[in-house]
Amino acid sequence: MAGNTTAAKRALPKQGYSPDLNKYVAKKLRIKLNGGREIEGIVIGVDVFMNLALEKAFEITGNERKILYKVVVRGSSILMWELLEKVIG
Repeated sequence: MAGNTTAAKRALPKQGYSPDLNKYVAKKLRIKLNGGREIEGIVIGVDVFMNLALEKAFEITGNERKILYKVVVRGSSILMWELLEKVIG
């Protein structure tokens, strides 16, 4: 039984328990990345490392918006996120 507990601990990220991001699926999100980039889109997938998959995404640069369609963002490059829709529950 102790072996199973150790295996479960190894599956978690080093920082401990990751936040439950599944409640943000199908919600509109704006993220700020290192390098000064901003991306906005609808969350279609997340994982325990906070990697995000977005659809209907676009990059925001000043007043310009560049269409990206679908994009995967590495969790380690995210500095901040802003949820643009209300989460119920």
